[in-house]
Amino acid sequence: MKRRTASWLAVVSTLVLALGLSACSSATSRKGTATTTSISNPGPAQNVSADRALASAANLKLSDFPTGWTSNPSQNSVSANDKQLGDQLASCLHVGLGFFNANDPASVDSPEFDDSNGSTAQSSVDYQVSAARVQTMMGVVQGSKFPPCMTSALRGLVNSEIQHPSNPSDTLPAGATIGTVTFAPMSFPSYGDRSSAFRVTIPISFNGLTLSGYFDLIVVQKARAVISLQFFGNESPFDASMEQQLTGAVVGRVAST
Repeated sequence: MKRRTASWLAVVSTLVLALGLSACSSATSRKGTATTTSISNPGPAQNVSADRALASAANLKLSDFPTGWTSNPSQNSVSANDKQLGDQLASCLHVGLGFFNANDPASVDSPEFDDSNGSTAQSSVDYQVSAARVQTMMGVVQGSKFPPCMTSALRGLVNSEIQHPSNPSDTLPAGATIGTVTFAPMSFPSYGDRSSAFRVTIPISFNGLTLSGYFDLIVVQKARAVISLQFFGNESPFDASMEQQLTGAVVGRVAST
């Protein structure tokens, strides 16, 4: 049963990834609401094809990892639950409804990288049309409302998935319960022009034991690029020194223009 519970933690981490990554997505204004954050598109049209090539080149690669790690195609997807909760998160943060829709044309996800212990790493690089646009995004992510709003949204996401799982096989073992999901800033070195780091903790109790999944989200601005890295640790946090090494590798490959 320990393996089945750990497997469900990995399922929840995928859901957290879908909502957590959306924090780096494009924004549109909500008409008629003066307090919402919006992002304009100043300057020349974006060369999406060129920017996607830059993003792909910067993302995590299997060669960044020690021997024994494996690479699998990205399986990021956004369900109806994710979209509904993304709108709730936007409302909580007073940003436009489009802010949490992961639909930027120049956003590229890396493959998913896994080791034999259940740890997972993935990155996403998204070139925006201007650095000013990214600064607006980072202002929301680094604002005081972001952690409590994300905490509320993630708890709702997990509860929704328990009641209405996207995949019928992704159900908790009988007698297992989810504890209090938390989302909080974590200590992490600074990267790029500005950066933030957060940890999601997902406890699951079963047969008197409590296992936890730990999901770390690192968000970095470098010029007009938004870089996000996601690290999932099964029963213990992802190795901190490896997180820093992988973050530095991706940020170092991102173009400064």
